[in-house]
Amino acid sequence: MAKISESVAARLNLQMNPAIYAHRVDLAFAFTDYKVQRITFNKLIVMLNKQEMRHDLAMLYVGISRVRKIEDLRICRLDVNNEDAIKHLLKIKRPEFIQLWRATYDDQCVWRPEKLAYARIASKKNLIDEFLNADIETVPMNELGTWFARCNIAKPRGKKGKERANLIMILREHMVFLHNEIEAFHAKNEASLRSSSSRTTSERSDSSHAQANRSGHAPGMCSLVGSL
Repeated sequence: MAKISESVAARLNLQMNPAIYAHRVDLAFAFTDYKVQRITFNKLIVMLNKQEMRHDLAMLYVGISRVRKIEDLRICRLDVNNEDAIKHLLKIKRPEFIQLWRATYDDQCVWRPEKLAYARIASKKNLIDEFLNADIETVPMNELGTWFARCNIAKPRGKKGKERANLIMILREHMVFLHNEIEAFHAKNEASLRSSSSRTTSERSDSSHAQANRSGHAPGMCSLVGSL
């Protein structure tokens, strides 16, 4: 038995605070993927037909992994022989952040955090290449909205959000911004490599001087003295 809180009772315009008797079992004949997380079923039917909310890989994984055996799983309303019926599933791609994360592992499956910056730069370069190869002037308005989502920038609202020329201009400016980021990243890396190379050369020179001093000969004379 439980009681409704005073705030809820006031919102429902109840004169008194009634008691509620709740069952420990919820009767349900359909669940969302969010509702069934961490639950294992004996039998399960997964609906993969086109819906208002788009499917993604995480949603599919939750659905098909709720049973112990594949024979206990059924896919409803999905004709794999009909391309139109599964077209919405064919468009599903691995989220970009997962692709970036996977790119930071080496061939021995060891995670290398230093590779993350390079993976991000490669991802930005790929995005720019796709944008340049796309006929952005003729793409539908809904695809322009997809570009804003991929660039992780907010699409303007109101009148400005409906003007094709304005949207394309914003996307182009963002691509220029990404290009400048890539150039700055490479310039910083080149400067770092030059600095590292200079330090290495200096350390080798110091080591050569120290070795020559111990032998009593100048660095450039060591080989010559040895041959005498």
